[in-house]
Amino acid sequence: MKTSNYRIHRLLIILVVILLVGGFQLVRDVKSAPVIRPEGALVVFRAPLTSSEAGSFLREYNLSPSAVYMVEEGLVGTYRTYEPKDIDEFLETARQESIRGMQKALQSNAIHLREFTKQHSLAEVVIRSSLQKELASLLDARFDLQKAVSALQGNGTPFIYALEVKGEGWTRLDNDQRIANLQAFSFGDKPPVPSTSFQMNEIMPVLRQMSPGEMYDLAKEIAP
Repeated sequence: MKTSNYRIHRLLIILVVILLVGGFQLVRDVKSAPVIRPEGALVVFRAPLTSSEAGSFLREYNLSPSAVYMVEEGLVGTYRTYEPKDIDEFLETARQESIRGMQKALQSNAIHLREFTKQHSLAEVVIRSSLQKELASLLDARFDLQKAVSALQGNGTPFIYALEVKGEGWTRLDNDQRIANLQAFSFGDKPPVPSTSFQMNEIMPVLRQMSPGEMYDLAKEIAP
C-alpha cells in the first residue's frame, strides 16, 4: 500500500514538473515570437474614385497598391496582387477583372432565370407572392449587373471605394479630405464595408410596376 501511494505521489510530482516546464516553454515562445507590424494602410474614400483619380492619389503620396475595393450599382468586388505592379497596370487589371466577374455573374443569372421558369409555371407565380419576389430579385440583380458592366466599360466611372497601400507615404494621409477612414492594416484583416450611400438600392421601380405575367415573360425572353 505504501509503495502504491509512493508511486502515485511520484507520478504527481513528475506531472507538475512537466506542466511547469511546458508553461515556461510556452511563455518563452510567446515572448520570443516576432512582433506583427502593420504592412501598410487601408484607405477608405468618402466617395468612389475613377482609375485616373486613384492613380493620381497613389503617385501623390508615392504609394504602391496591394488591393483595390470596387463598388458599382451596389455590387462589391476586390482585386489583390501579391507582386509589385505598375500603378496604371494594376488599376486597369482590377477594372477588367471586375467586368469579367460581372459578365460571368450575368451568365449565371440567366441560368437561374431559365431554371426558375422551368420549375414554376406562370399560374404558380401569379398566385404565390414568394415566387414573385424571387423572380423580381433575379431580374433586379440582372439589371444591376448590366448597368455595372456598362459603367465599368467606360474608363471615367468612379468605382474605387478603398485601397490597401504600402509605402512610407501613408503616414502623411491624415489630413487628406478625400479620405473617410484611414487605418494601419496587416494581411488577413477584414475588408472594409462600402458606405451606405453607394450600396445597393431596393428593387428597381420599373420591376415594381410590372405584373407577375410581365416579369415571367421577360425572364423567358432573357433565358428561353
